[in-house]
Amino acid sequence: MVFYTKRYALALTLATGLVCSLAPVQARAQLYTTYNFSPTGFSWITCGSTSSSDGCYGSGAVTGFGRLCAILSDANVGSSTSSLQRIYALDSEGNGKHDVVLHYLTREISVDSTGYAHTTITDVKRVTLPLAGGPHVACYAADNNAVIAAGTSTSTTAAVVTKPALTVSSYGGFSPPEAMTGIAADASGNIALNFSGGFYLLGPSGGGLEDGGGNALVIPLHNAYIP
Repeated sequence: MVFYTKRYALALTLATGLVCSLAPVQARAQLYTTYNFSPTGFSWITCGSTSSSDGCYGSGAVTGFGRLCAILSDANVGSSTSSLQRIYALDSEGNGKHDVVLHYLTREISVDSTGYAHTTITDVKRVTLPLAGGPHVACYAADNNAVIAAGTSTSTTAAVVTKPALTVSSYGGFSPPEAMTGIAADASGNIALNFSGGFYLLGPSGGGLEDGGGNALVIPLHNAYIP
């Protein structure tokens, strides 16, 4: 699906109800990708402007999830005409059963010599996490530059996944066992792992900083903390 115009900005409303509001043509590429999510995957569309055109340049879908339950991403890296973004998605019904599987995907956008933008999203690698999954669990995830922390509402430990190697280890665990209640990261890269009666706090390097009773609350970057 291709929508683009050489001179005029426009607004495009999809059948899904997603609205792309497009910026005026810029000397540099100003592109963005928006998403719609479902339990079995997500669809995407890339819109914006390049040096010679503006509009929506293509769309696609990533499917095959048993139950997509959480998704997060790293920042874009690259230039005005080429960028890469790493995406991490949790499936609580992975491998055709109740496994929690982390999908590592990449989103690449490039602008060719005609000013047309090409977007490719690739499911690069899948890692099974040592967590309790299922069709109705709540999933939690946050990351910093060093690690991804993940868990579910029936997990009694967290899974910590290193970047970029994606090696996996279990972290924490109280006696008697306590179910996880949430994970959040702040702007400094500290990650709070909260359980029903205690917490662990990971630092920007992924190592443990503190643990104790009650909960450790941090304010996420860009997203509000809702008490």
